[in-house]
Amino acid sequence: MAKTEAEETGTPGCRDRIIAATASTGFWERGSTTMTGESWSRSALCLMAIVLSMVTGTSARAETLKEKLYVLDQMRAFDKTPFDLIENEAAVLLKEYPSPEDQALIYFTLAEIYAQSGQRMEKIAAYAEKAVSEGLDPARTMLVYVYWGDSIQLLQGGVGVRGAALAEARRQAVMPYLLGLKVAIDQGVPDQVQEPPILRKPPTGPGDPATAEAERRRYAREHAQWRLIRFHKKLAQYREIHINQIAFMYSRLPFATDELESLARDVLKDDAAVDRLMARVQERIQKRIEALGGGIPDELPKELDAPYSPSATAISGEPSRQDHRVSNGKTEAVKHQEVRSPGTIGEYLQRGNPVLLVVLAVVLVGGLVTGVVVWRYRTAQCRK
Repeated sequence: MAKTEAEETGTPGCRDRIIAATASTGFWERGSTTMTGESWSRSALCLMAIVLSMVTGTSARAETLKEKLYVLDQMRAFDKTPFDLIENEAAVLLKEYPSPEDQALIYFTLAEIYAQSGQRMEKIAAYAEKAVSEGLDPARTMLVYVYWGDSIQLLQGGVGVRGAALAEARRQAVMPYLLGLKVAIDQGVPDQVQEPPILRKPPTGPGDPATAEAERRRYAREHAQWRLIRFHKKLAQYREIHINQIAFMYSRLPFATDELESLARDVLKDDAAVDRLMARVQERIQKRIEALGGGIPDELPKELDAPYSPSATAISGEPSRQDHRVSNGKTEAVKHQEVRSPGTIGEYLQRGNPVLLVVLAVVLVGGLVTGVVVWRYRTAQCRK
């Protein structure tokens, strides 16, 4: 089941705010489909207040760490991202939340902001290293290793570097990817992750207590298995990104499969995982050789040395409407993998949308007029 905005981000969603506000004003009369004139006017004023708060962007005050980090993440706007402001706010959070888990989450958010904005690659490695050292959770650890490895590729010259410079650059960049693969191994992610089972909730209502207890225990076991499989599937997706990034780098000339295998065995400590990785690299190398007609030149033609990016999909649009990340040594505008809140209406207005401003004005005026008219009509009816 899809999560709500509040569940995904920890920030109260617009729908939740409206429900809570209208419930407190008597918008809906329990057991009735009619509304009094007084409730009409109160509800109209309430809805106008909600719309105004959405316009000004003050509808949800960030209280928890996750909410505050969400606010920081919403500042991303490619090269127009206010990095100095974000750094200052993050410094305050680091003092306010001293626990290792919170510190790791703050450093991860900083690394992700820089990576998704495609700016200041040197910052990504620094914050990624700090996030991992503080004990980041496995899923975020694998993701931040991707950011880390990608930033090293770009700092070393990206897809433009070749020959001896490429050999040195990928020797450095491959380490974060291998460490990310090690996380999946340590978490016991199988080679093939099965689909999560369909959960059957225990029956409710009167019945045999022993049977009800057995059903609750059965559901608890199935739910725990369901959560584990979902967790493994996420790590398996990140594992695929790590493998593809490694395969891309080591399928470029000069080939160095022996070097990669040696590094992989030192880091992964798992012969089966190393064999699977090397098989993918060899498969990629073979495809490049076949594209050349079976020979191996001193240097691949540029069109065959293009980056391979399984984790990113290029999109077009204004920079402020895009997410960016480093992939295979170059910055790409990509669709965000997770559902993100579109932000407040005020943010849309700042991006320049006069039509939306006109619509909001009409809604506000119309709501006010309707509330007043209905209230006066009901008052007149009562006086008769």
